[in-house]
Amino acid sequence: MDDSNFILLAEVVLSTLCEDVSHRYGAFADADFDDGVLTIQLPAEETYVINRHIPSQQIWLSSPVSGPSYYAYDDSVGLWRHSKNPSQTLTQILLEELAHIQKDQACGGSS
Repeated sequence: MDDSNFILLAEVVLSTLCEDVSHRYGAFADADFDDGVLTIQLPAEETYVINRHIPSQQIWLSSPVSGPSYYAYDDSVGLWRHSKNPSQTLTQILLEELAHIQKDQACGGSS
């Protein structure tokens, strides 16, 4: 895929994730998407940074839970798949981690 198609596909998924995180976790997570970088700030100074990496044509995720991971676009299904575990997708991992963190925060805050 050429760089312009990669950038377009990356922009779509990152802006969609920003909207989804804001909608689902708005009271818990502060999501900001600017210039190809999605930053999600959580309580306790935890931060996700998700950005496009044009030379490798991957999306890079830096997670306070699982560390760094990389995702390549699978054109046959239209998903960003984990480079080492293709059964996992960027959206799946991010939303599962956020749900888990939010649940842990809620449980910790009520005890």
